[in-house]
Formats: sequence, C-alpha cells, structure tokens
Amino acid sequence: MRTPGNNESVRAAEGRSPRRSARRHSAGHKVSSRSLRRIPQSDLHYHAYKLNIVEELSEGDFYSRSVFCEQFVALVKEHPDVIHLLAEYNQQ
Repeated sequence: MRTPGNNESVRAAEGRSPRRSARRHSAGHKVSSRSLRRIPQSDLHYHAYKLNIVEELSEGDFYSRSVFCEQFVALVKEHPDVIHLLAEYNQQ
C-alpha cells in the first residue's frame, strides 16, 4: 500500500542501499513489490536511467580530421558539382 509513511521509509531505504532489489526492499517493508516499484516512480518522481559509454577523441583524431577537410576542400575546388551530388545522394 502506498502511504506517506511508506514513501518516506522507501526513500530512506533506497538511499541507504540503492543497489538492493525491489523484491528484497519489499520483504523488509512488508509492502508488495509492485507497490515498492511504483513508489519511486509515481510518488517520489525518481526515474531510472542507463549510463551510455561514448568514445573519446584521441591525439591523432585532430590530424586525421584536418587532412580529410583539406582533401575535401581540394575535391570541391576541382569538382564544384560534387556538393550537389552528395545532397542528392543523401535525399534518396
């Protein structure tokens, strides 16, 4: 059952042991596991999130990008219509 007293005890319990499962928390508070999963989301406005690992630029990336840009500028100077060809290709 979701009551203000249960909400506070769930908030305190999750603060003490956030990695503990909802099933184990519910057994300790004598609350159904479904109610215990609803309390953080509905009543406390907590929302789960997942960390994403992203790539980081290395030292050689700046040089590689600079070389690419120089080659692309040379290509555009040599063939000015290449931009229109790329734009048409991307629209397909």
